[in-house]
Amino acid sequence: MKTLIIVKTSHQGFHSWENAVGTFDWLLNKKHRHIFNFILEVEVTDDDRQIEFFDFKNKVDIALRILFKDAHDPLYLNFNGCSCEHIAKQLAKQLAMGDELKSISVFEDDENGAKVLFNDN
Repeated sequence: MKTLIIVKTSHQGFHSWENAVGTFDWLLNKKHRHIFNFILEVEVTDDDRQIEFFDFKNKVDIALRILFKDAHDPLYLNFNGCSCEHIAKQLAKQLAMGDELKSISVFEDDENGAKVLFNDN
């Protein structure tokens, strides 16, 4: 049996996808705003978990600010040309948690997104 703790956070941010093809390429290849929603799953080994929810959420929020701080507006994150998948992978690298990090999901406006699994999930 495995136990995972789950932490969710959200941030206002901007990004673009300059190689977008399809119906909405006129929008996607220009800088546009979303509420980015993050869901992270971490394995713990017992019911007295190794990391507290609040501490982990703070660690995630700080890592996002370090990686994607907007130089012009502290209320927003600037993901530049990053996709949801790319954001998740960069965040995982910044968190440097090892095998206990199991997944990171990143959603745009809590609708569409990507889930990246780590460590053979």
